Amino acid sequence: MSFLLMLGTLLVGSFALVDGADDSSDEDMIASSHEDELIEDEQDMMLDIALFEEESVEEAHIEAADAEEEFVVEEQVEAGEWLTGGNGADDLTGTNGDDSIFGGEGADTIEGGAGDDALFSGNDASYSDDWNHYPGELTRVDDAGDVLNGGAGNDELWLGQGTVATGGEGDDLFHVFGATYPQGADAAEITDFTAGEDQLEIDFPVHEGYYTEDFTTEDAINGLLSSYDEETDTTVIEIDGEEVVAMNGDQTDLSIAFYDDVSGSGAPVWLDVEGNAMTAEDGEAADIILCARALQDVIGEIS
Repeated sequence: MSFLLMLGTLLVGSFALVDGADDSSDEDMIASSHEDELIEDEQDMMLDIALFEEESVEEAHIEAADAEEEFVVEEQVEAGEWLTGGNGADDLTGTNGDDSIFGGEGADTIEGGAGDDALFSGNDASYSDDWNHYPGELTRVDDAGDVLNGGAGNDELWLGQGTVATGGEGDDLFHVFGATYPQGADAAEITDFTAGEDQLEIDFPVHEGYYTEDFTTEDAINGLLSSYDEETDTTVIEIDGEEVVAMNGDQTDLSIAFYDDVSGSGAPVWLDVEGNAMTAEDGEAADIILCARALQDVIGEIS
């Protein structure tokens, strides 16, 4: 097995030497079959190759630094991978396994390949300097302007502001965020949403106080607007006056449900677009699910 990198080759179970992205000619040991880590200077890269079991990959972590890097994991690596981009505009390509790929900073292009992948636009530990971005330990920031392509398989794609996402073949789940970004932020874009196959989840924070304006599930219901633009052949979904996501074609007839297990007593509640109760079975089958998230899932440092 091996990792094919634009800047050199890493041989799994042995050692390899690679020049970094800076102007110096220094060479560094990349990794062995144990949990080794390389950290060069700011213009180089870090690779962290985790434990291997019976010659199959248990976990691999590749992280670029400030330079614009291209990482391609060869198809011989059968297990799913965990890849993280750097601070530049990275090209990240997964395997035929079930990959988890994080774009990091910069306008990245992420290709999941075959398999049931999870693609994340951004991955930093803070949001707007002091605020964390849902979902919790998978925090996301610097997620603007990325391009995600799930490829074949039932993929899960997490979109940031201005992210353009293509699910590819399979039943895909798209995640976007409402009532979270500053007013005027670019909406995310989904290029190939298919009703009855794909599903869109819009997460929004419900909160009260803490130096923030109150926002409730009722506000999300009342502020939901779906409109079709014939000129661009796109459907735009807004929450509370914020354009959250643009989708291909006329999607104004999609079924919509609201899910809230954090307000009131905390018991799970499913509501339709009129605010009426609905069954969990009907709610889970909706094309678009708007999910209320607790304040602590959206704001605060995650250790």
